[in-house]
Amino acid sequence: MGGKTREMLGADSAAFTLVLSDSANLVAGSGAGNRFFGEYRCDLNMLSIRVQGRTQMFCPRLDSEDRYLRMLDSVKSYCIHADTLRLYDCHDREFAVFIGR
Repeated sequence: MGGKTREMLGADSAAFTLVLSDSANLVAGSGAGNRFFGEYRCDLNMLSIRVQGRTQMFCPRLDSEDRYLRMLDSVKSYCIHADTLRLYDCHDREFAVFIGR
C-alpha cells in the first residue's frame, strides 16, 4: 500500500483512525475511546483486515466502536485516490472513507 505507514482519519469522525504498516502487514488504530491492533492482507485491490485485540475502556459511543471494528473485519476491497482510502464489502458497497494525514 505504498511502502509506508500512514494514519487515516475517518471522513465522518476524527475519532476513528486506521494505521496500515507495510513492513509487517500490521493494522492499528482507534475507535470511539479504545485502541485496536491486528493484521491485514493486501493483493492488488483486495484487502482483508483481522482485528486481533483492543483495549477495553468504557467510553461514550462504544456501540459505534463495536460496529466500526466489525466493519473492518468484513472489508474485502479498497481504492486509494490521492490521500483518500475507501473500503468496500463483498458486494462492492462502500462502507468507510478515510483521509490520510
